[in-house]
Amino acid sequence: MATAPTTKEISEIIIAQLEASLNQTIPLLPKSFNRVLSKAIAAVFTLLYKYAGFIFLQVFVKTATLNTTEINGVTVSPLNAWGVLIGAGEPTAATNAQLTVDIEVTNQTGVLASGAQLLGESNGITYVTTGAVNLNAATVSVDVQAVGDQNGGNGAGAIGNLDVGATLSFANPLPNVSSSATVTAIVVTAADAEAVEVYRQRVVDRFQKRPQGGAYSDYELWSEAEEGILNAYPYTSTCPGQVDVYIEATTVSSGSPDGIPTDAQLQQVLDAINLDDNGLASRRPANALANVFPITRTGFRVLVTGLQVNDAATVQQAIIDDVSEYMLGRDIFIPGLSIPPRLDRITTTGIGGLVEDIVSAAGGIFTGVNVFVSGPSLAASVYSSESSDVSTQEGAPTGFSWTYDGLGFLLVGSNGFAYEYTVSTAFDLSSTVAYSGNSVDLSTEDALPEAIRWSADGFKFFVLGATNDRVFEYATTDAFSLSGTTTYSGSSFDVSPQEAVPHGLDFSEDGKKFFITGDTGYVYEYTISNAFDLSSTVAYSGNSVLVSNEESAPKSVFFSDRGAVMNITGDAAKVFQYSLSVPYGFGTTVTSQGLGFDVSAEESAPESFAYSADSTKFFIVGAGAELFEYTSGVGELLINTYTLGEGEKAKSLGVSFA
Repeated sequence: MATAPTTKEISEIIIAQLEASLNQTIPLLPKSFNRVLSKAIAAVFTLLYKYAGFIFLQVFVKTATLNTTEINGVTVSPLNAWGVLIGAGEPTAATNAQLTVDIEVTNQTGVLASGAQLLGESNGITYVTTGAVNLNAATVSVDVQAVGDQNGGNGAGAIGNLDVGATLSFANPLPNVSSSATVTAIVVTAADAEAVEVYRQRVVDRFQKRPQGGAYSDYELWSEAEEGILNAYPYTSTCPGQVDVYIEATTVSSGSPDGIPTDAQLQQVLDAINLDDNGLASRRPANALANVFPITRTGFRVLVTGLQVNDAATVQQAIIDDVSEYMLGRDIFIPGLSIPPRLDRITTTGIGGLVEDIVSAAGGIFTGVNVFVSGPSLAASVYSSESSDVSTQEGAPTGFSWTYDGLGFLLVGSNGFAYEYTVSTAFDLSSTVAYSGNSVDLSTEDALPEAIRWSADGFKFFVLGATNDRVFEYATTDAFSLSGTTTYSGSSFDVSPQEAVPHGLDFSEDGKKFFITGDTGYVYEYTISNAFDLSSTVAYSGNSVLVSNEESAPKSVFFSDRGAVMNITGDAAKVFQYSLSVPYGFGTTVTSQGLGFDVSAEESAPESFAYSADSTKFFIVGAGAELFEYTSGVGELLINTYTLGEGEKAKSLGVSFA
């Protein structure tokens, strides 16, 4: 590897060349003419080497500097120039906080002028009122903006943020108002200027992920160019023609330790996706509707058992710190956008290896590691005292399926029809629940429909029939509605080789699998080559799970937690849950949680079960012809493997030792 020679080395080279040219030895005296000359010339060469090396580093984004340099009278910031050239723009500047404050009026007369100065008591930032306000009430509200700080700056950055309830004092006493003001609202949450390395990575990303007219990478780049936005995660929505983008903000700009963005930041990102810097709709495709959502944080707790080590306090703190770092280092994986290795899985083995390294290095031992995920828990669930009578249309319901948005559901039963209901508030039986007047006769295919499920896009639904032991596919012209034309597609699949008396049906989120349960006491897994398409190749995977130890007559199967949990109901009038080490994967470990939530007080013969989209509620319908609503409690579930879902990130809830 070539390195620049030192001044001493260059000087020695010059001396050697002079001696060769003059054919004589240069005196060793440090002040001899040739030696002084050689050092002077060497210094010039050293400067040239260093300057050439500096210029060379500016050729690459990874090493370019954001500092300005002047060359031939032109001042340039190399990294900034790269960013502008590739279309990443300039680094986002710090923004100024804007707040609303209440001021007590001591004499209701006159006007509080715009530009009045106030000082933040906790941060020393100078704020000014941004508009005049009449002093015609006991208390008046006025907007203020950060404009200066104690270091001579303009008050920009997160240092200007104050919480509601904070106090500001007028820099100079003003007539007719009290000397202080109280923050009542945050108008604009300030963000610090973009860090150099964050901007550098954004420029690198722009080179690696060139604009492609609405590809995943475009939504990522448009979003992350906004101030205060740390990461953006785009997905193809289950609603046709839509893109869902989940946003993570910096903790400083959002005020959230979990990086949950503010509503203003979400709107800021949506505006950036829709319009370019010139206000033109030159970015997202015209037929793609963008939705922006905040990320969510799922908490995990780790239990280390049997720890025996000297200086236990130090080792325990090291484990706590490393587990926290491990959780925060987990990231969402989006195929085609995320760079391997995958970081979206939290595993007991991974955390166990981390603990093993720490404990072994300290010369200790431990017996095991357990990982628990925080989430909806059957054990802590309660009946919400809300229900809806469906007996007018179906006196013996056997299955139901919520729409994607929770504003309606389909109901099937012994009448051989699918009935459509509307709900005025999503997944809320305390709101208005009504039969829409729309129904579909299913009896031509099967007179005894046992279960029904919508496809992800709502343009298909599937019915499990007990007479013919088949799953039938239907198509609708209106998504999640029977108001348009509904027809049997002509495609079905026979499940009788595995289950001759089927009752329950559910699909995986991607539509590439479905599951059947019935009188055999098993849940069977089937694969579909094309999502939600029974005309493609459908086959029994050979994998099944025995559930009869908990429920001898299972009537319904429903997957929650993105396929990590399987729920079973039946004649025992309880809901049983099973953990899957791989979502929707029967070929791996499936473990009973040992939980049985009793619903017999509301429904002694439950026929069908489903969670709301966010898993905060679940619903039961059965022989009583009434749909019951339950509120999920929050608890902990022991896991082996957990895969982060859409917009989901992880955090540590702590480490305990036993």
